[in-house]
Amino acid sequence: MASVFETPQFEAFVKYGALSLAKMLNMSLLTGVVRMAKGSFANKEDYTSSGRLSPDELKAKLATPDPFLERIRRCHLNDMENIPPFILTGLFFVLAANPTLDSCNWHFRIFLASRILHSICYILALPQPSRLLCFTVGFVTTCSMLLRAIAAVW
Repeated sequence: MASVFETPQFEAFVKYGALSLAKMLNMSLLTGVVRMAKGSFANKEDYTSSGRLSPDELKAKLATPDPFLERIRRCHLNDMENIPPFILTGLFFVLAANPTLDSCNWHFRIFLASRILHSICYILALPQPSRLLCFTVGFVTTCSMLLRAIAAVW
C-alpha cells in the first residue's frame, strides 16, 4: 500500500502549496522593486547611503510613505496572514480527510485563484466588494478543508 505522501492528492497539495508560496514571495519581490523604482524606503539608513537627500528632505520622505508602495505591502501582509494557514490546513486535509483528487484540486485551485485575484484587486485599487469577495472565497475554501479534516479525526 502506498503512503499518503505518494498519492496524487499529496502531489496536488505540494504543487498548489508551492504556487501559493511563490505568489507570496513574489509580492515581497514586487515590494522591493517598487521601493527601488520610486526611491521610497522604510529606513533612514537606506536613504542616507545614497547621500542624495538633505536632512529636511530625508525627514519628509520618512514621514510620507508612497501610497502605492504601502498598498503593495498591505497586499503582501494579507498573503502572509492567509497563505500559511492554507498550507497547514491543506496538509491536514490531505492527511486526515482522505479527499478525492477532484476535491483536492478544486479546493487548491480555488484558493490559489482567489489569492491571485485578491492581489490584482488590491494593487489596482478595484472598487469593493471585489477584494472582499476574493478574500472570502479563499477563506471559505480554507475553512471547508479545515472542517473536513476535523470531522475526519473527531
